[in-house]
Amino acid sequence: MPKTFDALGDFCDSLREIDILCDAAQVAQADQRKYSAFNKAALLLIAGKFETFSESIVEEFVFKLNALSLPSHSIPDAIRLHHTFYALRSLDKVRNRQAQKEAISLFCSLGKLWASEEACSILKVESKFSFGQHGEAELIKLFEKVGVGDVFEVITLSESLETVSTETPINSVVDFRGIFNSVTNMRNNILHQDASPNLNTDLIRKYRQYFEVFAGRLDEHLATLLRPGARPSRIG
Repeated sequence: MPKTFDALGDFCDSLREIDILCDAAQVAQADQRKYSAFNKAALLLIAGKFETFSESIVEEFVFKLNALSLPSHSIPDAIRLHHTFYALRSLDKVRNRQAQKEAISLFCSLGKLWASEEACSILKVESKFSFGQHGEAELIKLFEKVGVGDVFEVITLSESLETVSTETPINSVVDFRGIFNSVTNMRNNILHQDASPNLNTDLIRKYRQYFEVFAGRLDEHLATLLRPGARPSRIG
């Protein structure tokens, strides 16, 4: 698939480790303990690698957006807001008299971001998940920071299914939100409760495919937001 962001290429390459574990699981199928261990390890890697990909592509998107040096007023409000919130985290550090120059610089920078047409290349967005937080809400919040709404609604997947009643395959919508939540819940149960969910290699390979396709569609969508005229200026 075409890739705009290095994060996608790195993610796709890393998924080969999932294939290695799935192959090992199939070889060890007669040994239930080994089979289960390989499948559990593969699921943990899918979840972890997708989390790393999500953080990386947000960081890379902001880098590419800065490189465009767009007029401040053309940058979506969502991104300017999150930059502002992120910058104001240092407010306590610039309150004392010794840091007045830093305070003035901070406020002038934010003023230009909101009330000028100057080129902007200073955007910063927190691209890391909060420690211990990995679920649906956290993924939505992460991509909202770069102007993507509910990422599970913006990025949609479908698959072709054969039916008994017709020879023509039909497209069926894939509930990736549900798949993501299921994988995340199993990940948490494995890590925190030493659970052994009922996994098989075919299911792991299916999860791998869904996550890879979703990542590719996300790459495509973020690429469109970097094109001239594609960035809505206002929230909503």
